[in-house]
Amino acid sequence: MEKYIIESKNERLTRRISKFLRDWEHFQYLIKKGHHPLDITDSLTHNMFQSIRIGLENKYPDASKQEIHEKMKKLIENDHNLKKMRRRTSNGRN
Repeated sequence: MEKYIIESKNERLTRRISKFLRDWEHFQYLIKKGHHPLDITDSLTHNMFQSIRIGLENKYPDASKQEIHEKMKKLIENDHNLKKMRRRTSNGRN
């Protein structure tokens, strides 16, 4: 079982900022090495989908490949719908 560490908002913010800066430096390094930004984006997207697939396979070990694919599709659709709902809200503005 994983052990979770409770962290404050400031600790979480500091961790996220440092991760962002590390990622940014790595992307700049890849661009200087001659990789195209779209190739980097494609690789990141591919890795994200692979991570989702592996996580679902671990969570549902008896599921078939088709069932895993359907679960991934449902997760992505739900995320997309949440983002669409956020774009529609006016946040109190008319």
